[in-house]
Amino acid sequence: MMEQDVKDVFDLHIRFPRQEYDVIKTIASENQISISQLVRVAVARNLCKYLSNVRFIDKKQGEVIKTLLYDFLNETRLLRIDIKRVGSNLNQLIKIIHNKRDELKEIEQSSVRNYDMIVLKTNLMQEIKECEELAQRNKSECAQMLADFDKTIERGGRMFDGLY
Repeated sequence: MMEQDVKDVFDLHIRFPRQEYDVIKTIASENQISISQLVRVAVARNLCKYLSNVRFIDKKQGEVIKTLLYDFLNETRLLRIDIKRVGSNLNQLIKIIHNKRDELKEIEQSSVRNYDMIVLKTNLMQEIKECEELAQRNKSECAQMLADFDKTIERGGRMFDGLY
């Protein structure tokens, strides 16, 4: 090697698990080359492919990305919390509706027909109706939140386009 070539050569030490080392040693031996030469060839042939995927980010751009990512994650976290809240409310309303329908069915199957039973039946029917209306509003609210969540995710994808 020429003197200038020696200055451009760097010493690198790497470690391999025993099993991988044995495979590398066998391949080098079969091809009658040194282990170092085999590793250099393997790295050199894959280096262009690997480096085409590497992106370099300066400190300022990194700070912008961190801020955007933090805002994005915070917004999605808040939406998820709201969606879970509405979903939980909806589940509770559905349980209440089922319980009240069971009560109503018992009253309708009862042989007792007096004023108190009629009032109880009327009240149960009204409560069921109110719960169903509230459940429908919760369902609509949840659908809107899911649409907002999808828009936020889409916006998040666009937010990072062109940063690299």
